[in-house]
Amino acid sequence: MIVGLDIGGTKIEGVGLDANSYETLVVHREPTAKNSYSDFLNGVMSVIEAVSNMAISNPSA
Repeated sequence: MIVGLDIGGTKIEGVGLDANSYETLVVHREPTAKNSYSDFLNGVMSVIEAVSNMAISNPSA
């Protein structure tokens, strides 16, 4: 699986793509934290973990 991130001012979106067909398998979105850099990084990690966990719980991903 390939993981992609779209980091913007209002949202952080992560997608999991099939490594062969590039089909979108999972998507997760959270608002971008604006309080601190640490909160922002935690948000990025949260999205990556959510996409990874969705892929693990869905073996066809």
